[in-house]
Amino acid sequence: MFRVLNLTLRFLLEIVIMIALCYWGFHLDAPLWLKLIVGLGVPVSAAYAWGKIISPKATVKLPFYGVLAVETIIFGLAIAALFDLGHATFAIVFGIVAIINRTIILTRKMQP
Repeated sequence: MFRVLNLTLRFLLEIVIMIALCYWGFHLDAPLWLKLIVGLGVPVSAAYAWGKIISPKATVKLPFYGVLAVETIIFGLAIAALFDLGHATFAIVFGIVAIINRTIILTRKMQP
């Protein structure tokens, strides 16, 4: 049961990443065409990288530390986007929850 809850939390964290990146892109102080490109392009690119490198069915096989680096970059982008949007408290809580979640996955050897 704990495994299911933790992996569900992991999925929710991934959803928050996509929402944060999309919301950030559409709230840039930029022309509409650039907001569209960034607001759609950044989350789609992050989801693509996640699926190719981090997901359980990843087709690009990197060493563990490579996967962890890509994962850290994607989570870091979402946290930076939340900070830029003025949601500092949420960004900090999100980062802490993500670290705890990843630590649990590693210590219990769960497949993310």
